Amino acid sequence: MIDSNAAGVVKSILESIEVPPSSYETARARYKNLGEWFSRPESACAAYNPHIYSQGSFRLGTAVRPITKDGEYDLDVGCRLRSGITTFTHTQQFLKSLVGLEMARYREARQIKAPLEEKRRCWRLAYADQLSFHLDLVPSIPAMEALRKSLSEGMTAEGLDLALVGAVAAYAGSITDNVDPAFAVVSPSWRVSNSEGFALWFESRMRIAARLLQERA
Repeated sequence: MIDSNAAGVVKSILESIEVPPSSYETARARYKNLGEWFSRPESACAAYNPHIYSQGSFRLGTAVRPITKDGEYDLDVGCRLRSGITTFTHTQQFLKSLVGLEMARYREARQIKAPLEEKRRCWRLAYADQLSFHLDLVPSIPAMEALRKSLSEGMTAEGLDLALVGAVAAYAGSITDNVDPAFAVVSPSWRVSNSEGFALWFESRMRIAARLLQERA
């Protein structure tokens, strides 16, 4: 049992790190704007059916305020090119360079002063308007069918709901990694990520937890 003083301290801490709703709205506006940019007819990525989506703490609703006043929020974004590129036809380097080209154009068009930085698996762009943040954009393509099938079988064996299994597996993707020995050659052995699928699973767990708390109350 937590006494009232301890409960008050916990409440105060939570309030100090909680992200205000306005910050979530600003983040959503950034994702939407970037998605519109990548999908415009002139985009180098338009022919590959781009899909921009949030991931990480903002996607899960678990983001916290920066530790310092001049600190930045970390916005994690995925860029899935859903057609025209596979691990058997293109290199990771091609995909990352293609997405990087469009990010550079976005930076120029939005007159962002900070340089575009290439990180191991993403492109980073830092800027501030209503919200001071850096945006990490991870390029990816859909994972091959064999990998999605393997993922589905593994989750089914763990007893997960079949509808959830299918939804989660459908979001699996292959991402770029510039320290991968096969980065510059055509190879099926790309690293795999599934942030959207994980978000679906996480949300399903939260619904179960909320239901249990209601029943206990």
